[in-house]
Amino acid sequence: MSIKDLRSSVTLETGPASARTAEKKPVATDPPAKSRKRTAVWLWLCLLLVALIGAPVGFNALVVDGPVQGALGEDSRNTTVSVHVYHRWAVSPREIVFDIWDVGPEASAAAVTRTLLVAAETLQDRDYDRVHLAFRGSEKFWLAGDDFRALGKRFSTGFAVADMAAIPEKLKLPSGISAFGSWSGGWLGVIGKQLEDLNDWHRQWWQRSALGLE
Repeated sequence: MSIKDLRSSVTLETGPASARTAEKKPVATDPPAKSRKRTAVWLWLCLLLVALIGAPVGFNALVVDGPVQGALGEDSRNTTVSVHVYHRWAVSPREIVFDIWDVGPEASAAAVTRTLLVAAETLQDRDYDRVHLAFRGSEKFWLAGDDFRALGKRFSTGFAVADMAAIPEKLKLPSGISAFGSWSGGWLGVIGKQLEDLNDWHRQWWQRSALGLE
């Protein structure tokens, strides 16, 4: 073999890699487009979550709490008590919650009872199975819907001390058992015991919690 042939052989064997192997071309990608797609998905999920939360809140404000707040605002004595009324679980059509959120230091049991009676009067034409009495979201008692409507109708025509004193015997604990018993005997003796139950009802409903005793 000549020197010329040897050089030619070496050149073929040691030629550039591109002549022997094919280069792998990178696949074109568009990271900004993928990022925009993920952002759009998250945006729709957030909007859906807001709609799921906001719809029940708006519904309650329009149908239940709004009318009650309007009625309470007509009497300045009701400013010592902050309450909200809403459907139970936010969507239950047959049950509502009368929820005390704040009570001023000068508020009395009579003032809180008056706010309940105003709500009953405002909603007396509604057909509810139960009205739950709560303090800052925690249920304490419940009242049958028929008794709630009766309170509203009675309050519309005039409400006496005896009517207020008779409320506790209509109340149930969350478990369903009666919260207070009924009394019999002379009128003075009965109303005296009923007033004691009335005060105890308010202690259990909001006074103890408001004072940090629970």
